[in-house]
Amino acid sequence: MSTQSDDRDALAAEYVLGTLDADRRGDVRRALASDGALREAVAAWERRLMPLVERAPSVTPPPDLWARIEARLDAGMPGTTTVRAAARMWEPFLPGIERKIILRDEAAGLQHFMLRLAPGATIPAHGHDAADEECVVLSGEVDVGGLTLGAGDLHIAPRGIAHEPITSAAGAVLYIRGAL
Repeated sequence: MSTQSDDRDALAAEYVLGTLDADRRGDVRRALASDGALREAVAAWERRLMPLVERAPSVTPPPDLWARIEARLDAGMPGTTTVRAAARMWEPFLPGIERKIILRDEAAGLQHFMLRLAPGATIPAHGHDAADEECVVLSGEVDVGGLTLGAGDLHIAPRGIAHEPITSAAGAVLYIRGAL
C-alpha cells in the first residue's frame, strides 16, 4: 500500500528528472511554496542526482536536430504511405457531393478518395469497367439499389458490374478505392 510520503517522494523524483508534463510540473512548482516536506524531497533528489549531472559532459545538439526528429515522426514506417487529413481539400464533385482525392497510383491505375454526401444527395448509376471498386462507409448511411449500408460496412463492385444510383437520405462519408 502506498503512503503519502511515498507518493510525495515519487512526485519529487519525477519533478527533478523532468518527466512531468507541463501542467503537473506547474502544480509541483506552486506546491513547493507551501509544502516543506515536498521541498525536502525535491532537495534530496537533487542531491542524489547532481553527481550524475556533474559527470555528464555538456552537449549542444545540432541545429537541425528538431527538424530531423519531426521529419522522422512524419515519415511513418519505411515502405508505407501516410496522408494527413488536412493535406487534402474537399472539392465539388456532383450536386450535393464533395470529393477529397487522397492518393492517385498512376502505375496501378487506381485512386483512393473520399466522398461526402449531403442529405438527399445521389451518385448516378455508373459502371466499373477498368477495376473493382471498394467502398467503405465511414459515417452515415447510403442506399445502393435497395441495400442499406451503414458506418463500417464494405461494398465491393467487381469490374464489369454497373452500380445502381447511390443515395443518402441523411448524408454520409465514403472511402473509395477504384480506377482512375
